[in-house]
Amino acid sequence: MNNTTYYTLSKILSFYGLSFAKIKRWGGELQECVRPSAPERIRGIRQRTLCAIFDEGINRKDGWLTESLRNGYDILPLEPEVVTKMERLGYMRALIPKARYPRLKQDIVTIDFSGWPLLTHRWLPDGIAYSICESIEARRDTIACDQGPVDLKMLCKSTDGGPLQIPLHPGAVKFYKDKNYL
Repeated sequence: MNNTTYYTLSKILSFYGLSFAKIKRWGGELQECVRPSAPERIRGIRQRTLCAIFDEGINRKDGWLTESLRNGYDILPLEPEVVTKMERLGYMRALIPKARYPRLKQDIVTIDFSGWPLLTHRWLPDGIAYSICESIEARRDTIACDQGPVDLKMLCKSTDGGPLQIPLHPGAVKFYKDKNYL
């Protein structure tokens, strides 16, 4: 709760007149996981004890999405007007391609929720932004990530798994250059 995934999912649900609180009032339970393909998530998918999965992180071919499709789950596409509303909030339209996930019935229109957003005001002092990057680097082995330890080279460049849509803070640019990540 209270993270960017929760915020994004809450926004999408709100456009359908839903919320996690409403799901709980209906008797539903929420299973929070430290990362999208956490063992308890995969176990719930394989045992088919999860009624719905709301998450991100589908880039792993052996991740939760592939396992879900293998176990009979379907993806519900977002309505075009919901995608448009999310775009107005700064998200990008994306496609989950049937070519990559053959068990899909069709390509699925969704939003892109890639990368590791850490947003600051532009007036944050460069030294503090630099220190934040140092802290991430120092703790990278302890940050839960489906791909293994956080690769700082992937945080400062645009990739398929994390398109860089906003400029890096000047203090972060200095850190990444000083460490030869950029």
